[in-house]
Amino acid sequence: MGRWWARALGLTLGVCTALGCGGPSSVEDVLELVQGPQRPAPPPSEEPPPAPYAPRPGDPVWTHHVALSGYQDLVGLASDGAGGVIVLARNHALSTWGQVLTETGGLILSRYDGAGRLLWSLDLSFEPTPNSVSPLVSSALAVSPSGDIFVALKVAGWGRLPLVEDAPLSDRFLVKVGVDGAPRWVRSGEAEVLAATHDGGLVGATRDGSVVRYDAQGFPRWVWQSPWGFVPFTTVAVDREGNVVTAGFRSAGGALSQGLIVGLTDAGAIRWQTTTPEREGAPAFTDLALLPDGGALLTGTFSRTFLWGNYRVNPSCTTKVCASTPYLLALDAKGAPRWALELEGPSLKPRVAVGPDGDALVSADTVCASSLLWLSPSGEELWRNHFKYMPCTTDTVYPRDVEFLSDGTPVRAGMFSGPSTFIGGTAFTADQGDVFLERLIP
Repeated sequence: MGRWWARALGLTLGVCTALGCGGPSSVEDVLELVQGPQRPAPPPSEEPPPAPYAPRPGDPVWTHHVALSGYQDLVGLASDGAGGVIVLARNHALSTWGQVLTETGGLILSRYDGAGRLLWSLDLSFEPTPNSVSPLVSSALAVSPSGDIFVALKVAGWGRLPLVEDAPLSDRFLVKVGVDGAPRWVRSGEAEVLAATHDGGLVGATRDGSVVRYDAQGFPRWVWQSPWGFVPFTTVAVDREGNVVTAGFRSAGGALSQGLIVGLTDAGAIRWQTTTPEREGAPAFTDLALLPDGGALLTGTFSRTFLWGNYRVNPSCTTKVCASTPYLLALDAKGAPRWALELEGPSLKPRVAVGPDGDALVSADTVCASSLLWLSPSGEELWRNHFKYMPCTTDTVYPRDVEFLSDGTPVRAGMFSGPSTFIGGTAFTADQGDVFLERLIP
């Protein structure tokens, strides 16, 4: 049809030219007679430029890459009381195909200022005795408001931490380090979780249900043993008066268990106790932070609905049993339930931190995803930020812990492997696995 129309137009023009008649003298003139005046073609449309990156609350102000050889993962993050942070990372031994095989007895303790600059780093490598092994069983970090730094570690073999001349021979250690990075002492002592006191001492809780209060030189002041039998305590905190709050779970017979939260005085006497209902899949506690009014916030995971005071905590999924749904529980100064909040999940190990003014930052992290929740001192949600790290592969980002600096600025740390692009476009490449540190927008 198109070719016929072109020939017709050509014939019309040719005849008209031969006869000398007036009228159209070009294809454009013929088209104008047939179709009317021709409008000029519109200019080609241009795609609008992409919108610039708009930072949101919880996005990083900066991201710092802790580049060390080997495979590292984050143990803990804490404020140094002077505007910077303390980071404890552990080393892993890898199999020939790149998967974590064992954890060595090595820990790296580092201090960074508020801009992410490294101030000092201390190697806490364990030296085993001959014919002894040294896989790391557990490790923990605690820092006091004045900057006293404490590390606990437990290994499978016997040996020493050669930080001081009189380092004991043991398989479980407590270490005190000054804010300047100088080791103060090394003691033999067990603690799976730690809390620093305001008088230079510390409190340690264990998986067998004991709580130990140590003085500033690392010697025990008192030991409290759970009267409910075997209670693995998984988190502990101390207030300014020396009162202790610790949480774990206990067996209630058969497949039943219940969460247990205990308040102790500075002398090691019970102040109060709070439990969750006995049931299968009782909530597990992962972190604890004290509020300025004497109350506390607890994070953890659960798989079945449970009651917290008058509040029913429901999993966010629709199946009968949910895997590792994170939650946040609030208690008053006497251990009574205040309120509860279900978080986005599933989560591996949700964490909580409380700032100088009582605001709380809650982190619920999963593989390839992370969420941050900022709450007022009364529990009101101020903002929520959810991140997805794409593409989701084995080379990705795993946030581990959150904390507030002394001025109330939030920070976050974790580990990543391979080439990774962080929120805001910052890109780093880890050799096997490295630690990252971020300062966040409040």
